[in-house]
Amino acid sequence: MITENLSVRVDPQGCWKATDTRKKVARSVAQFTSTKLFFEDAALERRKLSEHLLEGLSQPRNQKSLSSLYIYDDIGSELYKQITELEDYYPARCENEIIQNHRKQIVAYFRSSEVVDADRNKEIYSEPKVGPANTSQKNESKEEQAFVATDEAASHCGKKEGCKLDDIVRGEEHNEIALVELGAGDGTKTSSLIRELIDAGVEVEYIPIDISKYAIQSLLIAIQLEFRDSPKLHCHGLIAEYSVGLEWIRQHRPGRRSVVLFLGNSIGNFSAESSVEFLESLRSHLQPADIMMIGFDLKKDPEILRKAYSDCITSKFNLNLLARMNRDLGANFDLDQFYHVANYNPVRGCMDSW
Repeated sequence: MITENLSVRVDPQGCWKATDTRKKVARSVAQFTSTKLFFEDAALERRKLSEHLLEGLSQPRNQKSLSSLYIYDDIGSELYKQITELEDYYPARCENEIIQNHRKQIVAYFRSSEVVDADRNKEIYSEPKVGPANTSQKNESKEEQAFVATDEAASHCGKKEGCKLDDIVRGEEHNEIALVELGAGDGTKTSSLIRELIDAGVEVEYIPIDISKYAIQSLLIAIQLEFRDSPKLHCHGLIAEYSVGLEWIRQHRPGRRSVVLFLGNSIGNFSAESSVEFLESLRSHLQPADIMMIGFDLKKDPEILRKAYSDCITSKFNLNLLARMNRDLGANFDLDQFYHVANYNPVRGCMDSW
């Protein structure tokens, strides 16, 4: 395990530079650190890719498939960032709108000491109270609030009344939270939640987890530049696989609630079966009081879906899997002989890329 300590200083012109934290740093400048738990092994990664290709392409003709997870090398990640900025790619905008419009309710849920199963309307976790119980006060704290996505998000979610996210129960509040993000994005959506938590007086430790050291450090620098005058924020990036990073957090941050973010409809990269295995694995590394927030897309007009996944950049993104096979495995695919087709599968309720 390697821990690197860095801080960010911002000059009056807004420029930044990294400095060694052994030097004195002003209190208003938040520090960030990163711990490396993942060590790249090019030979191992190539072997894992080749084994996945062999397994996926050895299936019967109508069952051959490859995981989109292998598209996300550095080139694929950059292409995906471009996709999220396209007009027809609604998921990123809708998710951002939901967070922007309902960040207060979301943060209230993050802080609540009581978590309720919205479907069954029953308490599934409640932290022990100190002192005598106050029934009337407890009943007053259980004012369930439903919030929905509006405007553009509602028009794309498949329900005219909007997208119901969850019910919220207010109880005794957590004032120290580890905000954990699986995958290092650009921080746009996360920064809204961080700001709301800080404004609510919460001590926040932001912990993004990604196997890319460059992605982690770039994200932390962006977050620190935005929150450089917020002493309530501390950041610690984990260069690790998700399960390893979550286990590290459980061992090193035992007294703090973890709120785990898995946004961007990333769960859509998994099949129904593998998504269950993935979530069960994540759950095994969480404490009972922890919370996980996942971004799901919903069924909707297939034409909206087709437009969202049929542009030229998405084509390059998907063909990057063949390009990666050329780069990493010495394959000789001529990408000009392939084209990308996106179809909605009504049986499985998902988009298939061919």
